[in-house]
Amino acid sequence: MEIERKFILDALPFDLDGYARHEITQTYISAHTPTIRLRKCDNDYILTVKGSGAMAREEFELKLTAAQYDRLLLKSETDAVEKTRHLIPLQGGLLAELDVYHGKLRGLMTVEVEFRSIEEAERFAPPQWFGRDVTLLSAYKNCKLALNGLPAEMKGVERMKGYNVKDMVLTALFSAIIFISVKFFNFHLPMAINNGGLIHLGDAVMVAIIIGFGGRSGTLAGAFGMALFDLFSPYAIWTPFTFIIRFVMGLIIGRAAKGENPSVPLLGLAVLAAECAMVIGYYMAEAILYGNWLAPLTNISGNVVLGVSALAVGLPAGLGLKKRVRARK
Repeated sequence: MEIERKFILDALPFDLDGYARHEITQTYISAHTPTIRLRKCDNDYILTVKGSGAMAREEFELKLTAAQYDRLLLKSETDAVEKTRHLIPLQGGLLAELDVYHGKLRGLMTVEVEFRSIEEAERFAPPQWFGRDVTLLSAYKNCKLALNGLPAEMKGVERMKGYNVKDMVLTALFSAIIFISVKFFNFHLPMAINNGGLIHLGDAVMVAIIIGFGGRSGTLAGAFGMALFDLFSPYAIWTPFTFIIRFVMGLIIGRAAKGENPSVPLLGLAVLAAECAMVIGYYMAEAILYGNWLAPLTNISGNVVLGVSALAVGLPAGLGLKKRVRARK
């Protein structure tokens, strides 16, 4: 019988160099009840069968040879879970197994404690450095991690990791620059109606920033900068549509702009695709806002001009910025 409780950690509590450790790789022949786990722990190979349950469940282990392990590994139905396990003694003769995950589960850290009885597990008062108790949350079971990856509640956190104060300042700065490029450098096409057909430098500046400085800050800056212009102008009704459309555009261009030397033809296609999404998005938004599917056609030409400026000005400017940023690193 295995009786244990599991907690997550937000950060390592102290230096772990002085504690015993194991390198573990495990995968599952069956990630459903009963779970059948294959584990390589340092130079040991173990097959484990576990029954149902959260805090307490039946467990059977069988040691394997390396050859047996390799043959059974072909039957695996999940990705491998890779982690470093640190063994930390606790009061009362208990042992904390602190796992630092790697690979697709990077960023996840958990600590497990095994008990001699259910009563002991229920009485256990975790040390202050333990985080939230996730014993009853199936998403944090290793079999579910192997099958589904990080729990849904952690995926958003992982995406924001590395987004520090510098990134926030750059996003705010770029948002202001894009706002200014729309606010003070614009004119209306004479044939446009419904306050549409606004020509400005915003698209070119947004594209240049995304390519030159990265998709994350550039995408957020494009969405916030242009949405703020709408919010504080006669176009306030467009604000939510602008935020969504510009955010989608940024995602498209940002994906193509990844890496130190992105493909220029691919970037051009991405900018073209993003501008096409913009044309379609604003046409649909205007049709919804004004209940007329013909009138928005008069504003398409203005959006096409924005797309051309993004390709003709934003793309080369972004490549130049990226080259300068790379040279300064």
